[in-house]
Amino acid sequence: MFEFHQSLVRRLFPSRDFEYNAFVKYPGTPKLMEKSLTERGWRVSKIGGNRKKLRYYAPNGKEFGRISGTKLSRHDPVVDLACRDKAVTKQLMQANGVPVPRGFALEQDDIELARYVWSTMEGPVVLKPSDGAVSRGVTVGIETEHELEEAWVDACKAASGAARILLEEHCFGFDLRTFVVGGKCIALASRLQPFVIGDGISNIDLLVSKEKVRRSVHFQLASYPLSVDDRILRLQGVDRSSVIEDGKVVFLNDRATLSTGSITVEVTPGVCSELKTMAENAVKAVPGLEIAAVDLVVQDLNSINGAKVLEINQSPGLFMHAVPAVGEPVDVFGHVCEYLADEWQKTL
Repeated sequence: MFEFHQSLVRRLFPSRDFEYNAFVKYPGTPKLMEKSLTERGWRVSKIGGNRKKLRYYAPNGKEFGRISGTKLSRHDPVVDLACRDKAVTKQLMQANGVPVPRGFALEQDDIELARYVWSTMEGPVVLKPSDGAVSRGVTVGIETEHELEEAWVDACKAASGAARILLEEHCFGFDLRTFVVGGKCIALASRLQPFVIGDGISNIDLLVSKEKVRRSVHFQLASYPLSVDDRILRLQGVDRSSVIEDGKVVFLNDRATLSTGSITVEVTPGVCSELKTMAENAVKAVPGLEIAAVDLVVQDLNSINGAKVLEINQSPGLFMHAVPAVGEPVDVFGHVCEYLADEWQKTL
């Protein structure tokens, strides 16, 4: 089940003695954008005294955009609506030839139709609300009708009143978060399920204990528990008491989410141009969208084969690129400021 993840770990972590980046904290998007803008001669002011909501002004004093939390807002509000509805975003991408998972958007009271549609699909499926965020209400790897029914309840609980439920094919591969500014992909990072690498003498429990200590240097890894799923261990032929052979990689759970201990790895230099173009085309499919993250599932950083675009996020967290757990940080805020400066010059 972790074929492609195994390959990525072997490529990125040739030795079990790799070190995590030592980042004590992340100042946040508003503060880092303010710093980058003011260094370039732009002015920034708080909106209503809220330090997370800012207006920024070009050197000529004209307001040029706003920052609200992680959103760098310059596009029309209707673009936000399109991005928040995953079903609409997916249709826009399909219409523009962007590869996306096969699937269906169903109403929340369509459980009977969901069962029927599921019966026509091959392999495991994914269920999620069309307006979901931070993996709320998302269930992957559904293979039985009972699992489908349980996932449906979770998705409906996480969905807003009018949101639909997306039933999609499960795409095999690992996550790739891309950041696109002004039509250009400038940063790429992967969220990897937490793992341990065997030393030939330690069992899973001991390896996990050592890993917790190593992870303490990075604020994100230290903030969330290192979740160990016994079912996932069994699927890999081990349990907590198993001594893991030297160099063998064992994944601790199957969720590439921060809350379960996933590892953010900045991979920009090692990604092929075709995957970057796929992310750029996804953003182009949403007219008016200037700055966004695109989530892909890929099977190889060097190939577009099997890659699909999962969703677009117009309010992305940028710490994956700015302060990754592993890999060289990317000055994403500098890239955004350079883009804004170019756009401002066009207005003169």
